[in-house]
Amino acid sequence: MKWFKHFSNKLDEPSMQHILSKHNYQGIYAYFKLMEIFADHFNPKKPCYFLENKRWCLASLCPFGSNRTARQILITFQNLNLLEYKYFDKSIEFKCRIIKDLADEYTQKVMKG
Repeated sequence: MKWFKHFSNKLDEPSMQHILSKHNYQGIYAYFKLMEIFADHFNPKKPCYFLENKRWCLASLCPFGSNRTARQILITFQNLNLLEYKYFDKSIEFKCRIIKDLADEYTQKVMKG
């Protein structure tokens, strides 16, 4: 995916306010970083899914925090139904249903075939 749409008022949504109150701006950073990772790994055949190295991903989500903090943030995201994730030995599988709706025009055409 070359780019994805951002909502201009995303921070006003109750889910983002909850993340902000619970994890401060580190949680907001992690959310948008994860959306960028989704865009980088976007596959039109599986638009809502990607698998990533666990160590790298957790470090990317919380560059100034710990893996424990990143895990707590992911739990919050899942509890708010922003995404689903599952840990494996050395990887994390992510599913995010809204990412396909945020795709650019070119990517939307590719997904339709």
